[in-house]
Amino acid sequence: MPQFFFSMADAPIAESHLPNVEQAKCEAARFVGQVIHDEAKTFWARGDLFLAVSDEEGSVLFTMEVIGHDSGDHS
Repeated sequence: MPQFFFSMADAPIAESHLPNVEQAKCEAARFVGQVIHDEAKTFWARGDLFLAVSDEEGSVLFTMEVIGHDSGDHS
């Protein structure tokens, strides 16, 4: 089973053996959602979240970027 490496800000954060890239994409989406849930204040203070997923050779297979925009109109 292939091994996938998940990293944020060029720092490795997790690795997982998954059957294929499609499963790695699903795991990445779950992970990003959990990070935003757990670190909502940090996400909004920073305004974005970037995740890269690489294979065993170090090649980036896909990335995810979530951007938050505050309109500033809170009336």
